[in-house]
Amino acid sequence: MTLIKFVEWQNVMAYISDAEFNRKKKIYPAMISKKMNLTYAHLIKIIKELKLLGLLDTVKEGRTQRITLTNTGKIIGANLLQIRGELKTCKQIVRTQSGIKL
Repeated sequence: MTLIKFVEWQNVMAYISDAEFNRKKKIYPAMISKKMNLTYAHLIKIIKELKLLGLLDTVKEGRTQRITLTNTGKIIGANLLQIRGELKTCKQIVRTQSGIKL
């Protein structure tokens, strides 16, 4: 796995986790592709890969698919959100102590 692929996966997982946990929204591929500036086809490829890993599931609703996290995906997504929150806090501490823009 390449670093770029890993970053894309974790960005998609973090977005879906945030939408499910914090905003209680239904998540659709078109919505993610617009928000993350990914082509729809590329996003579908990422979703398929995450499904194979057992992190996501899709539910067909008419002509569209709704994306949900599996139990494993919820655990990983919660950890991703926690890590991102801690990194944001560290970044703010460093910024205030050193006056450096990060």
